Amino acid sequence: YPDFVDTLFWIGTYEYAADVLPGHIKFFKTLMFLPGGDREKGMAMLEEVADHGILDRFSAHFVLGVFYEQQDRPDDRRRIVKKLDQHYPDFPWAGIMLAWSYAEADPPDFERAIALHEEELARIAARDAADRAELRVGAQISLARLHQVALDHRAAVTILEPIYAEVRDDEDEEIPTAFALVRSLNRTGRHDEAVEVLRRIEERYPDYEYLEALRVETGLLDGPTGLVYEAALPARVLARDGKKKEAEAAFRALLQRYPNHPEIHLRMAEMYFDEKSYPRAEAHLLKAVEGDPAMPAYVVPYGRMQLGQICDATDRRREAKAVSYTH
Repeated sequence: YPDFVDTLFWIGTYEYAADVLPGHIKFFKTLMFLPGGDREKGMAMLEEVADHGILDRFSAHFVLGVFYEQQDRPDDRRRIVKKLDQHYPDFPWAGIMLAWSYAEADPPDFERAIALHEEELARIAARDAADRAELRVGAQISLARLHQVALDHRAAVTILEPIYAEVRDDEDEEIPTAFALVRSLNRTGRHDEAVEVLRRIEERYPDYEYLEALRVETGLLDGPTGLVYEAALPARVLARDGKKKEAEAAFRALLQRYPNHPEIHLRMAEMYFDEKSYPRAEAHLLKAVEGDPAMPAYVVPYGRMQLGQICDATDRRREAKAVSYTH
């Protein structure tokens, strides 16, 4: 059936997978006389299915997206997600996936990602379908998580609080919303409210598999440290956006306001580490972990891990293990 393009879906998947298999698997494949693979040929076949297929056209977009991500080809991945959105305008998650492709770009384009979420929410609101409410909640939670990644936790809380009230008693919706809400409440100094959300989940779902993970998330910050975390966000945004001088000035002002606070030193270390200014990063990390501060709970383990990475990057590998495990 030469005109049935969907046959290429499975052939193309095999061509790609057979080419990218680990060496030891390829050895056994050869012993079994299985044919070799060609990743580019496989992806070309899947592109044809994505354009002209019938049964597997929808799936081809997703498989290609995964393959392009594995091959570190973000532009091709975004192109195939755009195709998915064009070919299936009634599939709301295509627009959401496209939005995240911009958020995860280097550098990220959060403004465009947020705009695409809002466009998708408008399309969902116009739908006349039984699943409209479920789709809206899912898209709103995705938008809230996008704000979290963009370091805007107040915007995330504004979205999540009414959703959490709406999905109460629906375990599948309530628990993931609780996770996201606790995260942003903690990072805006509202630790007591985060604890209340945790307590409700503990009472209502005592057998929840990941309850301990929610406890850990809730305990990462306390109220005062959460306020410092939030105060440091503008400086971190400047650093993320490559505005080094402005970021350094903002961090220095924070150290005057919160002298030697481990959260500030940790974030300054991250900035210098990202630009490979290892001596400056190390100096701030040592101040961050000095005295093994209890809060934020992640400072000591994360700070010591990054100290080990700096030792490794500066050819001090014997020190790397020691500094990472010292506590």
